[in-house]
This record gives sequence, C-alpha cells and structure tokens, in this order.
Amino acid sequence: MTEDVASLGHPGPETQDRLEVTREVHENQLASGLLEAPAASETAQEELDSRGQDLEFDLKTLFDSSLNETPPTLTEVEQVLQRVADGITVDESSLQYSENGTLLAGRVTIEGTELTGSLTMDGGAPRISIPVRMVEKGHFFMRAFDVSLNTKEGSVIGGTTVIQHHPNTLQDAPAPPAGNEPFVCGWSLSSDGSASTFTPTEAVFLGQSEGWSIGRLGNVDAEAHPGYSNLAAFDEIYARLAGHLSQ
Repeated sequence: MTEDVASLGHPGPETQDRLEVTREVHENQLASGLLEAPAASETAQEELDSRGQDLEFDLKTLFDSSLNETPPTLTEVEQVLQRVADGITVDESSLQYSENGTLLAGRVTIEGTELTGSLTMDGGAPRISIPVRMVEKGHFFMRAFDVSLNTKEGSVIGGTTVIQHHPNTLQDAPAPPAGNEPFVCGWSLSSDGSASTFTPTEAVFLGQSEGWSIGRLGNVDAEAHPGYSNLAAFDEIYARLAGHLSQ
C-alpha cells in the first residue's frame, strides 16, 4: 500500500509550486505595504515562546532517559543545559544577602517557560535547583534539574548537572517497580575542565518504617568520558549570575 507523499508532510511538485507562488505574493505585499510585517516585539516573543517549548520538550526527553542503568547522552544533557543558560534570568526582588553582603538565596526564572528555581550558594559557589512540575509517574512525585558551578577567582573551572526523579518520602509510598531492589532514579554529569563523568543516583525502598534510601548505592557503575569537558553553558550561566552574588 502506498501513501501520497504530500500527506506525509513532504509536498509534491504541484504543491511546492503553489507554496512558492504564495511566498512570492506574501513578500510582494510586505514590500508594497499592503501587508504589515509582524511587530518586532511580537517576533521576539514568538521566538522566546519557541525556545521555551524546545526546552520543555528536551527536558521531558532527558528525564525519560534518566531512569535507565545507562545514562543519557552527553548531547542530551548539554542541549538542555545550554537552553537553560540562554534563558536564565535572576529575579532581583527575591535576592537575600547576609550582613557582609554575600548572597544567601534568591529565585531564577527561565524565559519563555513557567519554570522557576532557587538560587543558593553551596560552599561559596552558586547552585540552581529547578523543580520540573509535579508528575504522576509510578512512585515518583516530582523531578528536579540542578546545576552547581565550581568557580575559582571569578572563573568557572567545573560544573555538575543533576537530573533526578524524587519519590515521595513524606507519605506512605506505593510499591517500587522492582520490589525492594535498588533502581536508578537519575544521573549527574560532572565536568572539571579535563573530563566528564556520569554518576547514577539510586533509590531503594526499605519499608514503611525505614522509608527510602537515595544516593550513590554502588549497584550501577559510573560512566567516564576522559578528555571531554564542555564548560561553555556553565560559563554563560555564571556570567548571568555573577553580578548578583554579592552586594
């Protein structure tokens, strides 16, 4: 059985000719003033919305691929990290500082999305934690995308990206998919300028009285990428945060 090519999203010759004519008429109308071009602000907003939709799609793909004993790909993580870097904005009204002017906490947003996250300092380095909407996915009740920067003398020398599903540790938990066996609930990707390493986050349900144990349980191996380290997105995030880290 054959299907019409145009019905699969690939226009045939006649359809292509009509598209070319339509495009030419549209361009002529724009040039003659018969048709108004979209306002610059509208075009910018459409681009922003498109970037936000791309990020949310990539995040979903990334989280779906982080529940396996094989980590996501470097490309998957870095694409999401770069999209976050492109859209991250500090909410200046939310910033809290210590008496000596050091940042304590604040909030960030991602342009083009409804995502918001916390900005804190972890050992003198900034950390961003973005909860990615509550989900109903088995025994998980939320997901989080975290970014920690390692800095020295005002420069980024490394960073870690964490993609993690969280069981609801505050309520009676439904039975995990593998009984009481440990399973992967996320991965972290650390880069130090010379190498990158995926490390699994594992969870095991110990019972209603003991609850959950979540962390590095040692049942799944890390995956090293020696000689590969991409700090570009970390650099961009730090550039957007640096002016807000102290008063």
